[in-house]
Amino acid sequence: MTPTAPMFQDALERRFQVAAAKGQQSIDVRAGDLHQEVGNYPKPNHRMPTCCSILRSAMRGGDVILSQPLKGNGASLTIRYQLPRSQEHTSRKVSFDTLTVGAEYDRTDLAAVWGYEGHQALGRGIVTPAGEPTIVLFVTERQQLSLTQYANHFDGETLWTEGESSHRADQRLMESAIEDDEVHLFHRASHHSLFTYIGRVFLLSCSIQEDSPSRFIFSTDRSLSDLTDEVIQEETNPPESSEGDPEGMKRWRLHLVYERSRENRRRALEMHKPICDACGFDFNLVYGKELANSFIQVHHRQSITTLDGSVVNPETDLVPLCANCHCMVHRKRGEIIPVEELKEIIERNRRA
Repeated sequence: MTPTAPMFQDALERRFQVAAAKGQQSIDVRAGDLHQEVGNYPKPNHRMPTCCSILRSAMRGGDVILSQPLKGNGASLTIRYQLPRSQEHTSRKVSFDTLTVGAEYDRTDLAAVWGYEGHQALGRGIVTPAGEPTIVLFVTERQQLSLTQYANHFDGETLWTEGESSHRADQRLMESAIEDDEVHLFHRASHHSLFTYIGRVFLLSCSIQEDSPSRFIFSTDRSLSDLTDEVIQEETNPPESSEGDPEGMKRWRLHLVYERSRENRRRALEMHKPICDACGFDFNLVYGKELANSFIQVHHRQSITTLDGSVVNPETDLVPLCANCHCMVHRKRGEIIPVEELKEIIERNRRA
């Protein structure tokens, strides 16, 4: 049987009880020894990161780490716990200090580490702990066939993910960059697998939908989060106009966001076609029209945060860009690289 976080907790608690019954004032616990006691160690499919997380999360005032490997968690992690253990209840707090980036966890492990009574509290794909500036994403690329299938993909650096069908967490995700909420990602390729803890990710852009799941792009690279000035919410019922719609007008909801017009996007794609203006990538050609359905991002040549309600010309002010090129034009902090300059960079590197 594969050890779980509650199993490590129970084994640690038994050690506390035995040592306290003997009148000891402290007890030293080594991760490798505790894992061997629980079982499945040393074996290739051990759960050492989970074991170490349980040991660290059990620390209270007066407890000290006697030794640990350079990477932080491992069999040599040894902690001296003071006895007797305090019986007072500690408030639940979702902390990532005891977790290891790249390690595998399941919801049961994390529920135990964070003090939840059961893994059901972490059952949603987007978890927003009450009263904490934290968002936890549990992203599965291949869901069980009986569940809603979301278009999720993580390439090791960039996450393309869809929000919940209920749109319950859309606003919170959209404003994570504005509020500086910490978004932490747990990813797995299939529902059969354990989640890998990726660490903190940062919102690059989002597209809020009404009749389908909203789309979000996150990156592990914080420097790309300059794109947060493009975090917007599309209009629900765009007005009819032949001259283009005003954009960038500010509206107070819960927080300040910048609006852009869906109608302007439609007109821009009619004029420019859904092909990246910088690198020439054609989503319809590569993925087929049925799947791609003219999918592409639309870039404002002038930052939307400076428009303040100005009328936008879809032909001259907007340009279609693929996600990669859109990231590149916003790559430099506080500066938008002209699309023409990015074209020259691409062509120069293609010839090299």
